[in-house]
Amino acid sequence: MSEVDTDDTQELLATNAASGSSTTTGAPRFEVLSSLSQSHQEKSSTKYKKISEFVKINVLGHPNNFEEYVLRNEASDCSLIAKYCKTTTIDLSTQPTLSIDSISLNTIHIPHPLINFMKNEANQQLSPDDQVDVSNELQESPIVVFLHGLGGQMSQFEPLMGLLSQCSEILSLDLPGFGNSKFIQKMNWDDFSTDNIVRIVYEFISQNVPSSKKIVLIGHSMGTHISIKLAKKLPQSKVEGLILLSPPALTDDINTNEQNTKNTHNSLSLFTKVSAAIEVKGVGHSLLLSKPEFISGIILNHIESKFPERLHLSPAWVLKIKAKVSGDKWGLKNEQKWSNIQSVSYNITRNRGKDIAPLLGMKTLRESDPIHSPSILEKQFYGDNSSNQIKGNLIAIIDISADIPPYSPKSFEKIKYYKCATVSKVVPDQSAIRRFIQLVNDILHENTVANPLIAVHCHYGFNRTGFLICCYLIEVLGWSVEEAVEGFKIAKQPGIKHPHFIDALYVRYEK
Repeated sequence: MSEVDTDDTQELLATNAASGSSTTTGAPRFEVLSSLSQSHQEKSSTKYKKISEFVKINVLGHPNNFEEYVLRNEASDCSLIAKYCKTTTIDLSTQPTLSIDSISLNTIHIPHPLINFMKNEANQQLSPDDQVDVSNELQESPIVVFLHGLGGQMSQFEPLMGLLSQCSEILSLDLPGFGNSKFIQKMNWDDFSTDNIVRIVYEFISQNVPSSKKIVLIGHSMGTHISIKLAKKLPQSKVEGLILLSPPALTDDINTNEQNTKNTHNSLSLFTKVSAAIEVKGVGHSLLLSKPEFISGIILNHIESKFPERLHLSPAWVLKIKAKVSGDKWGLKNEQKWSNIQSVSYNITRNRGKDIAPLLGMKTLRESDPIHSPSILEKQFYGDNSSNQIKGNLIAIIDISADIPPYSPKSFEKIKYYKCATVSKVVPDQSAIRRFIQLVNDILHENTVANPLIAVHCHYGFNRTGFLICCYLIEVLGWSVEEAVEGFKIAKQPGIKHPHFIDALYVRYEK
């Protein structure tokens, strides 16, 4: 079997992590969801209205239309979690305050992105003197551990996990009774005290993180308290840093005396500031659900700017190592196959071209490519001698790949770049679909250019790209599944290549 066929086979055999539901297309789903959401917010906008709604639903038994629609149509699975999750048994026999000797929980472990990349044949073919060895750097780089709060689960971190997994090793778990870690009957209520939950997480880390490895704790809500208590309980210097999202009020346990600072030298100016508090307005407690890309970007920027460079917690460092290994900073997998693929789709249309979608399908760009690079693409739409069969003005690119792009987004002068990562070889899940549609709507809402177009790409621009574009056409524009699939196919041959991506659309949107 050829290399291209092997790649296609691997993608075809991938697990379909998206779950569908039986629903009619009727009004575009996004409009229905937005309308129900707005109605729900209006009904609970004041304390009196909240109490009234609570009594109607929980006492009088009135239906909650918004909740019923979400449960019926909005799957809660996450493809990144589905790809890497496993069941882990934790030994608790050394914790006398717990009533159980062991517990099995749903966990996730995502290896460092360079682990498999360093096994690349291109690296193995080099002479021993020329081989790239980053074993010491990987040993120094900490594992990022995510801890959710009360009522949460580790899948809530998926957008952030997807971003940080490009430059670090990831570890997390669903706490007992949350997510896919089911409630265990033999546990008593004392086992669920904060201190005992900390002991369970302590054993999980002790048994799954090498003693020589450090960690960075990222906690949300109650998970911030667990993180702080855990940091105190773990060996000294085990925790490299804490990132606390929506923490409850914290009290400083260090007593200080007020002093007259007049004419007094501020000794704190001699020290480097290593922490920061950032307020994100308009998102409330569920900031990872309200603005996942924005919050993820803030956290990555904090990690890159505040954490020491020796920890190598930066996508730029990973990209640099990959360039050394492959010999090409902008290298591509299966470059020959990529070269033979149509660069950008034609306009996606229906009704004999009367309805034109604002989205285009595209294969990923390559910085140094003479045909399909950022500069060439901008000339195609904005050059003095531009000749383009595509109607409209390209205003943005949405990169849905899971990797660092093989081009520099900073190369664009007129086109804006957005990242909305999805898991490779897996049908995008409900969370990814919702984030993608919201991002497209936000871009178009802020746009002032006539006839705007947004190009979407994964690597080749067929399966994940076609699937998400079709979701937008169906949910927002009201196209049928057949119209969306056929429209994308005509615009970018051969369209969505793998049947299970198309099947997922029909299962999701048709009766």
